[in-house]
Order: sequence, then C-alpha cells, then structure tokens
Amino acid sequence: MKTNDVHSAGGSKAATQLRHALEVRKVLFGNKLLVPTDVAAEALGRAPSTLRKWSMLGKGPIHPVRVDGGLLWRVDDLMRLAQEGL
Repeated sequence: MKTNDVHSAGGSKAATQLRHALEVRKVLFGNKLLVPTDVAAEALGRAPSTLRKWSMLGKGPIHPVRVDGGLLWRVDDLMRLAQEGL
C-alpha cells in the first residue's frame, strides 16, 4: 500500500498513524503486528502513561512486548479491547 492510498482512504490522524505503524511493524516483525505505546494509547483513547503503568504493574488488560528497552503493543490485543469496549 502506498502512502497516498492511506491518506486517500480518509480517517483520523490516529487511524492513519496506526495504519502506517502496522505496515512498518509487519515488515519488521512479520505477522506479529506491534505498535508503539503512543499509537496504542491513542487507538484506545488512553494516555500513554496509562499503558506504561499497566506494563509496570503487570495488571493491565493487555501486556506489551519489550524490544530494546521499549514497549510495543500487539494489535490483536488492541482490537480485542476495542471490541470489548475497554
């Protein structure tokens, strides 16, 4: 998918960022689709600090993957939470 195709599809800035991040992560990680904390938080309507707290305490509804000291979140988990109405 070309960058222009993403923008012409419409949607919010967060959706565009998520689509772009998904494309990049798919190239890097194959079928393990992962997004950074800021994108995951925006997709869930939460503050990035909330997701970091979930990770730190290990008590959130989803858990991140740690890569090079950073947190990446599984898109499958984000979609599940969205469907459950987190």
